[in-house]
Amino acid sequence: MNRLTLALLTALEAVVIVAIGLAVPLLVGGVVWGAELGFSGDVMSVWRAVVDVWLLGHGVPITIGLDAATMTTLGVPEDLGVFVLSLAPLGFALGTVLAAVRTGRRCVEQQWVTVIPVGTLVVAVVSVLLASTANVTGAGPSMPVAAIAPAGFYLLGAVIGVLLSASRGDVDAVPVLERAVERIRGAVPAEAPIVLRAAVRTTGVFLVIMTGLAALGFLLALLSGYSTIVSLYESTEYGVVGGIIVTLVHLAYLPTLLVWSASWLLGPGFALGTGTLVAPIATQLGPLPAVPVLGAVPQWNAPLGLLVVVLPVAAGALAAALARRRASAEDATAVAPVPVRVAVVVTSAALSALVVLIVAALAAGSIGPGVLADVGPAPWAVAGCAALAVLAGGAVAWVGPVKGGVAGASGR
Repeated sequence: MNRLTLALLTALEAVVIVAIGLAVPLLVGGVVWGAELGFSGDVMSVWRAVVDVWLLGHGVPITIGLDAATMTTLGVPEDLGVFVLSLAPLGFALGTVLAAVRTGRRCVEQQWVTVIPVGTLVVAVVSVLLASTANVTGAGPSMPVAAIAPAGFYLLGAVIGVLLSASRGDVDAVPVLERAVERIRGAVPAEAPIVLRAAVRTTGVFLVIMTGLAALGFLLALLSGYSTIVSLYESTEYGVVGGIIVTLVHLAYLPTLLVWSASWLLGPGFALGTGTLVAPIATQLGPLPAVPVLGAVPQWNAPLGLLVVVLPVAAGALAAALARRRASAEDATAVAPVPVRVAVVVTSAALSALVVLIVAALAAGSIGPGVLADVGPAPWAVAGCAALAVLAGGAVAWVGPVKGGVAGASGR
């Protein structure tokens, strides 16, 4: 396949990925427009809402301006009539990443050199065009972020897909990158690639385990708060259409809620408004919006909650133990020296903290004016606790003796 054909197909696929992401909010918007407004409302208002939802799902902040009548109905003070909505329903971003992974995995030989830049550029251009249709005077999405954020998620997925394809030997490196890699290898210690591989494996396994624990914790919270959640559904009287829409919104926010769950397990917890805290050792809440899923918020106020933070340390230890076993199988002598093991633990903690910092930042934001401007985890605190968990668990797994593995190598 020649480069021009490949570029055109990549551009078309990138447009399709964006269109699929828009499909769900567009369908919901169409149902609302027809069932609630009788197809008589302003169709452009519906379209702007659809685009805003898709962009918000990729981390693009949306400026909301309330008119005088709405502020009076909701009891919002005049000085809070304009606010920023920035808490992202990360289900949209996750969908873009997974679709881009599929695109990257199909690359063979040097196709990625064309696929990655073309796809990323097309997503950026389409995002800007969509954002321009949703902008009105004094309100709408942030244009600079709209040009970067969705394309960034596509780029992340495409790079992951290409790396997966490279692991199968289907992808060839370009000469320029090969020379750059060789220069880097010559400038760093010989053990650096070994340390980096082990650290990446530790980080990956730790994140997978924490995701599983977060999902389990969230499920238990839903079960314990089931009656409250049902009561909130009934008290708000959404109706059939409204209930379905609210449930779809909950699903779009599911990845965000899982990040909150992981933040709770790591210790710092998350906020549901300025001055509030939901953490294992304490829960301090103010008035909450009548959102059904908030009925699952855990109400722990006991020192016993500190025992929860043992789980991330155990996850770090298990991840490090698996990485050590793999490294020992590949080259037990290389990972035997204590400085190499210490470097692996420290590098693993740094990588884990970096990933957690980014994810936690994406899962925090604003859902309204006033106190609702501070919702979600504190990224730096959560990242610090993740680093400590991997450091503690990694120290146990890497420093302790192991039969026949690294310890055996170190004794030779």
